[in-house]
Amino acid sequence: MAALAFTNSHKLRQASEFDLVFASPDYRVSGPACLLLAKRRGAGVNRLGMVVGKKKVPSAVRRNQIKRLIREAFRTSTNRAQSLDMVVLVRPRAAEMTKPELATTMKQMFAKLLDRAGDTHAPK
Repeated sequence: MAALAFTNSHKLRQASEFDLVFASPDYRVSGPACLLLAKRRGAGVNRLGMVVGKKKVPSAVRRNQIKRLIREAFRTSTNRAQSLDMVVLVRPRAAEMTKPELATTMKQMFAKLLDRAGDTHAPK
């Protein structure tokens, strides 16, 4: 069970870490609920950063639900060591989706991203 934990080492914490991903993402996956950007890094575990804006999702309760669903999808979907920094930018559509819809969408997006990262010839 420890292998599936979401610890501090799995989080993007500083603005400079987010900026590196935003400046030149190696991979990009777009969906109705969010945009997923990723950048390769040297070695280590996959790391996640989230941008869930108050203008996109006005309710604090819903913002926190969305963040929990994203973390869970990341935790269960990204156990393959790819050494990626990932940033999820949430769109307003995420607030309208049900929890199961959003969870399924996020798992599919993470799987698509990891498939692209594992295949060196895949388009970005």
